[in-house]
Amino acid sequence: MEYRDNKGNIWTFFDFDGDAYGAQGQLWKVQNADGGPGARCPTPGHQTDITHALDDFEASGGHPTARCTKVYDSAGREYDITYGGTGSRMSLVVAKVGSTEAARVAYDTTRARRAGEAWRATSSVSP
Repeated sequence: MEYRDNKGNIWTFFDFDGDAYGAQGQLWKVQNADGGPGARCPTPGHQTDITHALDDFEASGGHPTARCTKVYDSAGREYDITYGGTGSRMSLVVAKVGSTEAARVAYDTTRARRAGEAWRATSSVSP
């Protein structure tokens, strides 16, 4: 499903036809008015093919959920997302440039969250 705003930008969403299951209605990507890639929005899943983009969502019962496991930014960096721990929350994000790991952030989801307390994150950046 596409929406064109008053500046001509193209906003593409996963359809509500049932194929996207938990991902239906979510924003997939934004393109400039000329159809080129937009720098405003990361792309969950495959960067150019919406049907393959759903392959990069966590599955439940063989169908995609609302949890994306791979995201690309406008510079082409890839972010692999892992879910786990208490409540199966996001637990690890690994950023890659090409096949080289550029950064990693692990979230401690084992503690019960108290009001006003942020999740602890540990990170490392490769040289």
